[in-house]
Amino acid sequence: MNQEPSPCYCLRMRKASLAVSAFYNRILAPSKVTSRQYFLLASIGRLGSCSVRELADAVELDRSTLSRSLKPLREQGMVADQKVGGAKSSRLELTDQGRAALSEALELWQKAQSSLAEQIGPEGLEALEKTFAALTGLNVP
Repeated sequence: MNQEPSPCYCLRMRKASLAVSAFYNRILAPSKVTSRQYFLLASIGRLGSCSVRELADAVELDRSTLSRSLKPLREQGMVADQKVGGAKSSRLELTDQGRAALSEALELWQKAQSSLAEQIGPEGLEALEKTFAALTGLNVP
């Protein structure tokens, strides 16, 4: 039975987002890091030592979602949560294990990027970038 796509753009976008996440996660699987974890490790690596609030602002996630996402990285010893003398908040830093995981995952992430670009093609990527820009600027009428 051939079904027509749902007319609901929100549902279709969600399905596409899940498919893209699954695509990246399959390619990243040998590193034992998910696409979200890769994104967080890369962001912490780029920021250096940062607070949860600074990281939340940088990755545009609310702090409770971010805290849940950071938990497995802390438990696996990839991210250290350090209190610095007298400071109210702790600082997040990559551990040696986190840097090694990020390095391994980076190669796989680059493979995922290249594969996606190849499958979509230059015109598709250009259209996708324009669509991202338009969606980011959506306003409620």
